[in-house]
Formats: sequence, structure tokens, C-alpha cells
Amino acid sequence: MRILMISYWTSPLASLGVWEAGGMNVYVLSLASALSEEGHTVDIVTRTKKRVLSVTKLNNRLRVVHIPGKISRYYSDMIPFSNKINDYINEKKLKYDVIHSHYYYSGLIGLNIKMKLGIPLVHSFHTLGALKEKSVGVSDKKRIQSEKRIILNADKIISSTILEKNDLEHYYHANPEKISVEAPGVDHHLFHPINKQTARKKLNLDNEAPIVLFVGRIDPVKGIRILIESVVELVKLHDKRLENLKVFLIGGDVKQKKFWKQKVVTESMKIIKHNNLENCVQFIGSRSHHKLPLFYSACDTMVLPSVYESFGLVLIEAMSCGAAVIASRAGGPEQIIHDNKNGRLFESGNSSELAHILTELLLNENKRNKIGKEAIRTSQDYCWDKQSRKIISIYKSLQ
Repeated sequence: MRILMISYWTSPLASLGVWEAGGMNVYVLSLASALSEEGHTVDIVTRTKKRVLSVTKLNNRLRVVHIPGKISRYYSDMIPFSNKINDYINEKKLKYDVIHSHYYYSGLIGLNIKMKLGIPLVHSFHTLGALKEKSVGVSDKKRIQSEKRIILNADKIISSTILEKNDLEHYYHANPEKISVEAPGVDHHLFHPINKQTARKKLNLDNEAPIVLFVGRIDPVKGIRILIESVVELVKLHDKRLENLKVFLIGGDVKQKKFWKQKVVTESMKIIKHNNLENCVQFIGSRSHHKLPLFYSACDTMVLPSVYESFGLVLIEAMSCGAAVIASRAGGPEQIIHDNKNGRLFESGNSSELAHILTELLLNENKRNKIGKEAIRTSQDYCWDKQSRKIISIYKSLQ
């Protein structure tokens, strides 16, 4: 098959954790790569700040097409951007069997391309406006209306979890027969356990220090403040075994001044400085995807404290490396984690409960190891080789 993927919001080649680049980037590129390895041809169309169209060839069947777009005028750019895609397709005489759009901006573009090419549109939302409004109070009526339009007109919707499917039905009155539940996968060739001492040595980290890890976009929805507040409570225990505690926050471009001006960062730094935690809690910036297995293997626990999470791809990555993960009950993680078996769950926003769980895991190596081993077993259910074949079957069902 020939697949046209649309990732307007952010390039799948962007540095992870920097501004909008996060789990969706990993999803798009990983799925496209897996599809190409299965013999299918994939073109990912994305927006670029540059004025000239360019193409990055990743292998013989996979390319990323960078098309200039209006960075600050998203809605007004939908039709012009769609026209640019169509012009490129006509100029190169390209033929596609299906469109797969990611995030609602891409979905709007996908609807336009669907009408022009007369081929099916499959859409993945990744996050939903109604859930963001419910969890963090950010109301975007135009987004929600756009999502409803996509749900009505797309040929198929792929949701990552049964919870997301339920949300689509409840908040958007989506036709359940139009929704397929297919979880993302993970690349087990990349994400696998590495000896903790080896990983720490390669990262130049203290071999004895308790290490807590966060990986993700530096965004209010990720609950970073909740994690920091829990560390404040943890440190007040004055347990000597936790004296050298390190909390590494991976994400964002720490070399840019505007990073430090973000509200979530300024509020976090205020708490950190007020409690003299500068040597404990550190924003260390984005790290390449290929470096993350070292961090997941080096840490004692990886925490995802989101107030809303459609899936939580970093959880599966960390679990594949044998990390003892902790996540909030905020959507996707509830489907992945079985509390006290392959990870720990806490009530979203409850920093005291998180502090208690952190203390328990950091001071109990046997429990961490037991959870980590079960996490590895769980991660085997999430493999891109398997998931890509399921998604191809969805594409083919629309032919």
C-alpha cells in the first residue's frame, strides 16, 4: 500500500520534548517505519518554518516531506496547506491508497485531501479538546467543533485505549463502529534493559544516588509541579538513604531563554528554590530517543504525573527497560499499569500519595526489581511489529 500520513502540528523528526514534540512524534515515525519495513510506502507530510519545500528520505519506502506553512495562523492555513500538498502530489504524479492524519489540525487537512483524492481517511487524535478542558480547564470550543467534524467525516478513527474510545462516544457522540482501538507500540530493538551500573557509568551518574526520572514535554498537562511538590514532602522525611536524591526532568530546550520563561518552568523553579532543591531537582533538557534507554535503565523509578494522558508512550518505553514506573490515574496509564504488579498508580494531582509511593519504591529495591521484571513482560504486548500489521488491516478494510 501507499500511505499518506499528515503530521501538520509538528515534524516527526523534531527533538523530543521540545515545545510540541512528544509522544505523537514517536508514534508517527515509529508506525511509519514499521509500515515501511513491512513493504509499504509511506510519505509523512509535515509543516516547516522554512520557505522552501524539502524532502528527507529515511529509507527506500519512507520519506518526510516538509511543506512551508504559516506558523501562527493554524486554522487559516488549513486550505492553503492542503493545496500545497495536492500540488506536490500532482507535480510528482503520486498515488496513495489511504490517508492517516494525526492530531486535529492534520485531521482538518486530511478531510480536504480526502475530498480531492477520493481516498479513505483514517485519523488518530492523540489528545482531545474536551478532555483537556475537563482536566486542566483549557477551553477551546473551536478545537472541539473541529474534532466533531473530523469524527463525522473520517472513514475510521484509531484510538489508543478503550478509555479514549469511551471518551469519543461520551463527549463527541462518535459512532462506536467507526472507532478501532489499537495501542501504540515500542521498538524493542532499542528499548531493552541495560545493566543499571553500566547505564549510570555511560551517563556519568552517581552509582549510589537514588534517581527519579521524568520524560516528556514541559507542559502543565504533564503534572511536573505535582512531582516537585511530592519531592518536597519526601525530602522532609530526612531519611539519610535519600540524602543524595536526584530528580531529572528530561524535556525542553534548556539552552533557550524562552524555555525558562514558560509558566510551568517559572512556577517549578520557584518551588525548587524556596525549598533549596536546586541540587536535587534539575531540568536537564531534551535527550535523543536513542539515549533514553540509558536513562530508563539508570533510574530507580520513572514518574509520569500527568493530569491528562491519552496513552503514555514513555511508560511503555521505560517498562521495556525494566524501570519501576509510577503514573497518575489520568486516562491511558490506567490501561497499561496494574497497580502494585507492573507499576504504581496514584490519584491525579495528589502529591502526598505520590510522595508516599516514591518513598516506598526508592527504599525497597526488591519491590522495584519485582515490578520492573513484570513491566518487561507487559511491554511485550506493545510491539510496533504487531501493531503496524493491525493498522494495515484497518487501512485495507477501507479499500
